[in-house]
Formats: sequence, structure tokens, C-alpha cells
Amino acid sequence: TNYIAVERNISARKQAEDELKAAKESLLQTSEVALVGGWEMKLPERKLEWTDVTKSIFEVEEDFTPALHKSINFYLEPYRNTVLEAVENCILYAKKFDLEVEILTVKGKHKWLRLIGKLDSFADQPKAYGVVQDITHVKIAEEAAHKSSQLLQKLSSQVPGSLYLYKYSNSGKYEFPYVTAGITDLYEVTPEEIVANPSIIFSRIIPEDQERIIQSMKLSAETFSPW
Repeated sequence: TNYIAVERNISARKQAEDELKAAKESLLQTSEVALVGGWEMKLPERKLEWTDVTKSIFEVEEDFTPALHKSINFYLEPYRNTVLEAVENCILYAKKFDLEVEILTVKGKHKWLRLIGKLDSFADQPKAYGVVQDITHVKIAEEAAHKSSQLLQKLSSQVPGSLYLYKYSNSGKYEFPYVTAGITDLYEVTPEEIVANPSIIFSRIIPEDQERIIQSMKLSAETFSPW
């Protein structure tokens, strides 16, 4: 009896496969930490598919089938037509979309999502696809910042004169990110005008004092001394 055998060195291929597997696992872990999932809708049948991270964001089971007519019900009423219209325009007119919407998960949890979508009409099978990101923590932080700003505005309105935040960079650029309404009584300009054009406040200072004021503020910023 004769045997014919062929042996090949597949070390390079196995190494490449292992590296690809590690890269996929790393990408999955990163997506889970960043709360970023994906979606894909195959055309023309409009078959919708979600990644595992997207399913976890919506808090559905792993075997959940996300048909558009079912998944749209996760979105709160004010956003449903917006999402449907964005998807339809993406499919028909290749119009990209980037939305912030609110959902109610299967477990009854309110979440804010960022939805991004675009059309790939050059693939073997045309598809619309995109990203789903849980931005609930961002929205909570924005709301807290807004409430803090409102409280600060309320408190500062009781203080004579005006309060402002002055920022000076090493490049020589300066700005006023925060200015209270009292500035209008002093300089006859609104806080919005100063934020948009910081130099306007210095134009209200008499010319012989402008440079002295600017240099004293710069020195205070550089030495952390009271101004």
C-alpha cells in the first residue's frame, strides 16, 4: 500500500487568522465600552440587522429580529416619523443622516441614542448601514450643566455689577466663555456679543488704559495672582 501526503507550512496563515480574531475581539470590546453598535439594511428587501452591541443597547434578546416596523416602536412618538423619513431618504436619495433620538427599551429604560446612516449602492448587494451610539450619559451631563448654568445665572443676577470667565491661551488668544447679564449695564453690550467677539469689551475701555488692562490680566493668568 502506498500513501501520498502533502504537508504545507501554514504558520503564516494561522498567525494572520489569530491576529484577525484578536482584532475583532478588541473591536468588539471597544464597541461595548463605548456603547457603539451598528445596523445594516439589505436592499431591496429592506432586511434589517443589528449587531450584538445594538441589541444590548435596546435591551432585547440575542435572537431578536429587528424588522423596521417593529423596531420603530422603541422610539418615542416625537421621533418616529423623523427616523422613518431619514431612513427612507437614505435609501431613495442616498442622503446621509445623523440624529439624536430618545427610546424606551424593552426593560422600560429611557435612553438617548445617536443614529448615523448612509447608503452603499456600490456593494455586491446594495445596503443602508450605520452606527447606533448610546449617548444617555452625555445628555445627562448636558442637562446637569444646563441646570448649573441656570442656577449660576440666577445667583449672579443678585450680585452688583457683572461676573465673567476670562480665558487666555499661550498663543495670545483670549475669550470670555461666560458673562452675566450685568455686563450690559457697565459696557452697553450683551453677554452674547462679548462671547462672540471678545475684543468688543476692550473697545469700551479708553485707549490709554487698554494695554495696561490687557497686560495686567495676562500677568494674572501667567502667575496665578489675583487680578
